[in-house]
Amino acid sequence: MQNKVDILSSLTFPSILSYQDVVYDLENRIVFLVMDFAENGQLMTYREATMSYTYKDANVPVPIEGTKNCNQDIAMALQH
Repeated sequence: MQNKVDILSSLTFPSILSYQDVVYDLENRIVFLVMDFAENGQLMTYREATMSYTYKDANVPVPIEGTKNCNQDIAMALQH
């Protein structure tokens, strides 16, 4: 888990919220990530049943190009 936190804390990219801190709840085995505030909330919701993303507050699937763009942004941030 620490490795993932280290990677997250090193990401800097305009379309990715900045990591601020991590809080461990050892008793309940929960990890809370403290991130910058996203004024308009998240853009997409992952639907486990269909293994796909939908736009926030809509039951409309995100086109494959939308998820590709999201993954490309993450990959570019990891290169920094």
